[in-house]
Amino acid sequence: MGTKNTEKQQNTKTRGQILWERLRPLRDTEPVSFERAWLVTQSYKETEGMPVFLRRAAAYENVMKNIPIYLDEGQLLAGDFASRPMCAEIFPEMTVAWIKEYMENGDYDNQPDEGWYTFEHNRKEQINEICDYWTKNAARESFYRYLGEEEVQRLYEENEAGAWIYAASTEAQTEKGWNIPDYSRVLKKGLKGLLEEVENTLAETPIVSDESLKERTFLEALKSMLKSAVHYAHRYADLCRELAKEAKGERKQELLQMAEICDWVPENPARTFQEAVQSMWFCHIMIYWDSRTIGLGFGRVDQYLYPYYKKDIEEGRIDREYATQILECLRVKLSSKRNVFNVTIRAALSNDSHFHNCTIGGQTTDGQDAVNELSFLWLDAAERVRTPHPTISVRWHEKINQKFALRCLEIVKLGMGFPAFFNDTPTIEYLLERGVTLKEARDYAIGGCVLHNVVGKTPTTWPDVMNFAKLFELALNDGMDPRTGKQFGLHTGKFTDFETYEDVVEAYKKQILFFMEKTTEYLNKVSIYRGEMFPETFVSLFFDDCIKKKKSINQGGAKYLINCYYVIPVGVVDVANSLIVLKNKVFGGDKSIGKQELMDALAANFEGYDDLWMKVDECPDFGNDVPEVDEIAAELYEWMCDEIPKFKGGYGVQYEVAPHSIAFHANMGLKVGALPSGRKAALSLADGAVSPNQGSDVNGPSAVVNSAGRIDHTRIFGTLFNMKFMPAALATTEDRKKLLALIKTYFGTYGGKHIQFNVVDRDVLIDAKAHPENHRDLIVRIAGYSALWCELNESIQDELIARTENTL
Repeated sequence: MGTKNTEKQQNTKTRGQILWERLRPLRDTEPVSFERAWLVTQSYKETEGMPVFLRRAAAYENVMKNIPIYLDEGQLLAGDFASRPMCAEIFPEMTVAWIKEYMENGDYDNQPDEGWYTFEHNRKEQINEICDYWTKNAARESFYRYLGEEEVQRLYEENEAGAWIYAASTEAQTEKGWNIPDYSRVLKKGLKGLLEEVENTLAETPIVSDESLKERTFLEALKSMLKSAVHYAHRYADLCRELAKEAKGERKQELLQMAEICDWVPENPARTFQEAVQSMWFCHIMIYWDSRTIGLGFGRVDQYLYPYYKKDIEEGRIDREYATQILECLRVKLSSKRNVFNVTIRAALSNDSHFHNCTIGGQTTDGQDAVNELSFLWLDAAERVRTPHPTISVRWHEKINQKFALRCLEIVKLGMGFPAFFNDTPTIEYLLERGVTLKEARDYAIGGCVLHNVVGKTPTTWPDVMNFAKLFELALNDGMDPRTGKQFGLHTGKFTDFETYEDVVEAYKKQILFFMEKTTEYLNKVSIYRGEMFPETFVSLFFDDCIKKKKSINQGGAKYLINCYYVIPVGVVDVANSLIVLKNKVFGGDKSIGKQELMDALAANFEGYDDLWMKVDECPDFGNDVPEVDEIAAELYEWMCDEIPKFKGGYGVQYEVAPHSIAFHANMGLKVGALPSGRKAALSLADGAVSPNQGSDVNGPSAVVNSAGRIDHTRIFGTLFNMKFMPAALATTEDRKKLLALIKTYFGTYGGKHIQFNVVDRDVLIDAKAHPENHRDLIVRIAGYSALWCELNESIQDELIARTENTL
């Protein structure tokens, strides 16, 4: 098996480049597909009254057997995210409210309005039928009925559509994930081995109670889904053989080989590198067709795939070039996935962000450097096929291969925003403190943006996204939102009545805890409800101990019930920058700003208060190596790490602190008024955990690192640190060695947990905003993921432009 391919010449386009160039234009034109939505809807109508697990299995079978399949010319991997190239599939189980609204109020025959999707014109009646069924049955719609009209109205006022104090609509209608299936178990035993495990557990599970009935239907669903998944792979084998009849030469042989591979994996254990990648890919796709999920990581791809690569190389089955082509094909596959959400969700998730994270580097389970030849090939494929997905995360430790580290920075200088770098030391310490074994902790990988998880052993996650800058604004206004005039928070006192700086901090913390009570109660409700109504079934096969516990991954089935509920505090740096002003200019220092004067200036968005704004501007900002303001941010995070874990999520799991803002920082900022820091109303908040507010860091990258290093990252789950550099700053090897030294300082001296880089010229971004048609392939880093610039909303584009450009 396998094909040795050495025909590629230095100046010719690679297989992946040809594939991507052919498919990329379809992203702008391909209508949304309702193929899956129709199949799932028809199945659900036929299974009314049956247990939910069996309904999910029946719907899955209908999709696996009947969803249209295709194979892109030149592609070496089979399986796709949609029934047509570059289109998005609707998952009506989550919500259809926005689709129904668009159908009723939009000009369906003259689509699209800017920011909306194109629907298939010839399926209007079928789309209406889908919407009619799911209007009462979708996750969001049914959950809102469960909450009741009064509670839903309060949510609208406090959340995305209103004050945006915290995210609720997003959580009610999007699937979850952010963790890492263990695909290696299928590579080793095949789906056939998992089926045997399920059947053995079924034999030991008689129905003797309501709980055992539920357990048995879960296992029966897994059994059915495994058979459906094998059938799906065999459909591709048949397709490859059919296409081979018309193909010629090398392509004919590739298709026949692919047919053999799809007949073998993932049903059976992988034997070759191509089989291993195909099996891994099939598993990822098969999870998607059941529950879509967001942010499922691939784990340590250079580790569990390496034995297959090494064996094939040694036996002469493939060469390095052909292996790289396979990884190129994977990059194209992953960048072909499309999202289809309403306006609110697209703003929060930057449209087509997917968080497909591939982890490379790091340590072996006995503490040695784990870099191998395949680690380099992942970087080579990323250089050749410059797509936003998958992102690459590099695990850093003191013994890391220096040649590999510099190669990583060569990819960074290309400007795609990856690889990102994660420090093993504080991450492993964090996991050990939560009961994970040393062997498992050393084998961690990145799920979603920046979440360090134990592969195949931690649950589906639920983020509590809170606008900490908005909460600070409420604290200054006795719990009232000055933008809407509504009383949302506690009555903690008017700012003009506070006598000390400490009074402000105390009021702020009370507002946080008050909304923590609200948000955790809400998130617990929606997560438990989702598990009961729409359990994540097929993905549970890839996590310990779901089969053993007879529970799905989102119903407490995972081995370690940790890291699955967490708070994303957006705008902490903005609050620190505001508190230093109050400390130095209002309550202490020169006391040059009066309390009422400041409140008036904030209400006026500093218009007409130039002198006051200049006084504010004199105060230091986080990111400039000024201990006084840095320590305020550090104290806030320390307090959060003490208080937030006191709140409990589903199944008794403690909440964690995970400040990785995704795209919320820009869009939450739209609902926050002027702040004492001098930030004007509606501007973006600082991104991530320790990134400076846009343009406020003026003392160079070392100062930024010194400020970020004053935060204790060990206790934080999923910290994020963004920096932006001019392309010229990384032009030479010596330049990249300087950046290498900066990373070593941040990780080695300060114990930082994560750092990543945008390498792009501000003028290019400005031109790309004005002339997107000239920059269709421009990739930028947002938070823990990269995206195509032209697919971002304006608020995120402006935020990226405003970030400080550093030099070394």
